[in-house]
Amino acid sequence: MLCSTIIPTINRPSLERTLRSALNQDLDTSQHEVIVVNDSGQPLPDAEWLRSKQLTVLNTNRCERSVACNAGAAAARGKYLKFLHDDDWLLPDALKALIEVAERSGSPWVYGAYSRVDDDGRLMSVQRPEVKGNAFAHSVAGDCFPLASSLIQREVFFEVGGFDPLRNTSEDIDLQWRVTRSGALDFTEQMVANIRVGVTGVTSTDWAKMTADCRLVRERALDAPGARRRMAASIGKNVTLRGRCCRACLISALLNLKAGNLATSCRRLLPLVALALPGVLSPAFWRGLGMRSHWHANEKAKEETHLASHYPETFRPQSR
Repeated sequence: MLCSTIIPTINRPSLERTLRSALNQDLDTSQHEVIVVNDSGQPLPDAEWLRSKQLTVLNTNRCERSVACNAGAAAARGKYLKFLHDDDWLLPDALKALIEVAERSGSPWVYGAYSRVDDDGRLMSVQRPEVKGNAFAHSVAGDCFPLASSLIQREVFFEVGGFDPLRNTSEDIDLQWRVTRSGALDFTEQMVANIRVGVTGVTSTDWAKMTADCRLVRERALDAPGARRRMAASIGKNVTLRGRCCRACLISALLNLKAGNLATSCRRLLPLVALALPGVLSPAFWRGLGMRSHWHANEKAKEETHLASHYPETFRPQSR
C-alpha cells in the first residue's frame, strides 16, 4: 500500500466533498486507502460513499482530532500518510504529485502549493512557501506547512511520536518541529489542496487556547536536544529568518522571566548574541525581528479584510 488518506471528522456537511476529493485521486485503488475517523459521537449519515471498497470508517467518540488522527494512522497500511481535515479538499492529481516528490527525494515530509478559501469557496490567497531542506528554524519562527497540503512518511510519523494527544490546537506545528528537527522537507510547485478558512459552522478548534498552545509548542521546540545547532544550520544565510528566530527566543525569554522561570529565561538569552550577531547590520534582520510569521506579515490583513467584507455579521478576528 502506497498511501493512506486519513480524514478525522466531526460530521460536518463538507465531509462528502473532502472524501470524494480523496477517492477521486488518480491512484490505483490497490495503492490508496481512505480512512475516515468519525469523532462526532454520532453515527455518520448513510451515503453511497460509505460503501466504497477503498474506505474504512473508525469511531473515536469525541476524543478530539489528535487522538482521531493517531487512531487513523495506527490503522493505516500506506507508506505515506495524508491527513485531511473534513472541511479541506484535495485537487486533482495532488497525491500523485506529492508521492512523486517523496519517492524521488526520500524526504519524510513533502508539501505542495495550496489555496486558502472562505466558507463559500472564494479564493483568499495562494501560498507557495517553497521551503526545502532543513526547515527547523521556520518551525521555531512559527511558519506552518499545513497538513492538507502535506504528505508524511508513516515510519517517521511514529518515530517522532505522532500527534500529541493532549494538543488539539497547534498540533500540526508541534508535529512539524519534531519532524524537521532531524528530517528535511521537500516541495512541489503543483497546487494540491484548498484549505477552508471559515467564520461559520462547527469547529473543533479552541481559538481561546491557540496563543497559549503556540507558545507551549515553541517552548518545546527550543528545549529539544540539539535545537540551537539545528536552528543555526537551518537559518544559513537567510538574514530575515535569523531575525525571526531571534524574536522567538527573545519573546520566550521575556515570557519565562514574567512567569518566574529565571533559569529558562537565561537559557534563551545566552545564545541570542551569537545568533543575532551575523545579521544585526542588515535591515532584513530587523524586519525579521518584528515579524511573527509569513502569514502574519503577508496575508493576515488581506484575509481579515476579505472575511469582514463577505461575512460582516459573523466574522470576528482571531489571534493566531
